[in-house]
Amino acid sequence: MKIVTIRVLTALYDDSDIDKLFYEYLDEYSISYKISDEPAADSEYPEVDYTGGPIALRNMLKERFGYEREEIESSYPELMEK
Repeated sequence: MKIVTIRVLTALYDDSDIDKLFYEYLDEYSISYKISDEPAADSEYPEVDYTGGPIALRNMLKERFGYEREEIESSYPELMEK
């Protein structure tokens, strides 16, 4: 099984209940994460490294971040099937 890591700017720390639901989602779909220690240069939110299977990561980007297929293809080509 192919495992991939992607980095995504993620809105965290605004609402602990929403964060908890998001972490539960990640756990349910076997996506591990590592939160950067510092916020991104132009944002108050951190960048997060997500590691998992390409399908789970594509679904996360669609369902939780609102990405369209074309955005995923251009920003994260490593998630697309060859």
